Amino acid sequence: MTPPLSKMTLAAPHQRSRPILAPLRQRWRLAASALVLLILLAAGLVALAYHQGFVVRGLAVDAATAFLTHVRHREYSAAYVLLAPDLTAHQTEQAFAAAMDAIRQTDGPVTDLAARELHNDGSLTVVGFDVTRSIRGGFSTHISLLQDTSGRWLVSGIDDL
Repeated sequence: MTPPLSKMTLAAPHQRSRPILAPLRQRWRLAASALVLLILLAAGLVALAYHQGFVVRGLAVDAATAFLTHVRHREYSAAYVLLAPDLTAHQTEQAFAAAMDAIRQTDGPVTDLAARELHNDGSLTVVGFDVTRSIRGGFSTHISLLQDTSGRWLVSGIDDL
C-alpha cells in the first residue's frame, strides 16, 4: 500500500544533488592532488639533474657543441673557424674538410650528439660527448678547449671524431 501523498517527504532539489556531486568533488580533489604531486616530482627531477651534472651547460660546452654541429652539417668552414691557432697552423681549411669527409665516408655522418660532462681544472677545459654515427654507431669523445684573449672558446684538441 502506498502512503498518502501528504505523508511523503520530498527532499529539496539541493539535497537530492549532494549524493551525486560528492563523489565528483572527491574525484576532482584526487585528480588535483595527483597533478600537484606530478609537478613537484618533475621539478625535483629537474633540480636533481642540474645538481648532479646531468645537464651540461656553459660557454665552453656551447662552443664544443657548435663545432660538432658544424661537422654534423658539413659546414667545415664554420667548424674550422672554431679551431685554436695551434691546430690551424698544422692543417689548412681544405685539408681539414677533406679529413672530415674521409671520416664521414668510413664511419657515416653524425646522427646524434649530446654533451654529457664538463671538466675544468683551471688550465684545461674538456667537454665529453656521446656521439652517434650512422655506420660506426655510438661512442664517446672529448673535446679540449681554450679561451683566446677575447674570451672566445676555441677547440684545441679532439680525442676521437
